[in-house]
Amino acid sequence: LPNHLARSNRLVVLHSEAYFSRLWTSFEVATFLAARRADCVDVVPLWLPPLVLAAMASDIVGSALFMPVANRVTPALVARLGPFGMLLAMLIAFPMAYFFAIGPVVLAARARIRARREARDQIRDFRLTRAACSDERDRPLIEARVAALYVHRDDPVGAFEEAVRGLGEFARPSGSATSFREAALPMLPFAWSTIANVLNCDGSSCDRGAEALGFDETTGFMIAHALAGLSALLCSFTLYPLIWRLIAAAEARLQTRRRPIASAAAVVTAYSGWGLACGFGSALSVLACQSGDPRAIAALVTWFAALVGWNLYLFGPETPRQPEGPPDGSCELSPTSLARDDFRAAGVD
Repeated sequence: LPNHLARSNRLVVLHSEAYFSRLWTSFEVATFLAARRADCVDVVPLWLPPLVLAAMASDIVGSALFMPVANRVTPALVARLGPFGMLLAMLIAFPMAYFFAIGPVVLAARARIRARREARDQIRDFRLTRAACSDERDRPLIEARVAALYVHRDDPVGAFEEAVRGLGEFARPSGSATSFREAALPMLPFAWSTIANVLNCDGSSCDRGAEALGFDETTGFMIAHALAGLSALLCSFTLYPLIWRLIAAAEARLQTRRRPIASAAAVVTAYSGWGLACGFGSALSVLACQSGDPRAIAALVTWFAALVGWNLYLFGPETPRQPEGPPDGSCELSPTSLARDDFRAAGVD
């Protein structure tokens, strides 16, 4: 095992609440971090796949319910209010279609926040002496090898523990931070449904759809429909980050008995905001393509710029504190690295 780790450029940690409580897994990290920076470690929480699958299942059902609801309320509202009737239609359709998801999303969000908090505390409070070992005869051997790996430090064990605690910055353990992958994966069913609706004109004749929205030409209707779909996709990626942030705020600021109600209200607010944003983008798209008014086109361009900016704000690259390690920024082990001698001292060829 140490030989494989010594020759690896990156380490993927499948993190659970038990990972840093075990001696052998702690030794894995000690061997790897002896020669590499903490950001060469990818911490993947085991709660992530169930959460993504549960959210994706909810989105599959919600996407299936959305079009029947939208097709029922949109024509009458558009006939009365024009393009901005779509705004009100989406504001109604999204919460109705996804109402059933409130409970599962709240439970998943609270479990996610709790797991991230536990991961943060576990990494922050890590001590090698607290790690459990099924066979206590292994403890002196592993502790000796950890000490040999960090022999150039005044306090080898303390240096290792500090390196492990440095993982907290790169594990993204806070309650609200979300990667683009974590936010986008649950929305894949909605993305597929949106693309399908754009390509087949919401399951009806494109000519009929153009006539219903007051377009003189089908081409203009299809362009507006594609722009509305793109706006909806850009809005969808930010849905779960918004839900996580709202529920994290409720968990942090409210008393225990009020948290479930506040969390449910946060989910309803997020879905309503999603519907409002999608409806606003659809209305602007129809208005700009239908009228050709420069002001409407400018408003549409501004809207897309705002959506792109919001996505970049949520998922853009971070600039964390540069960890200790090779100055060239590489995770590869330098041929002249002093850690090679440390590996040999620890019994690693």
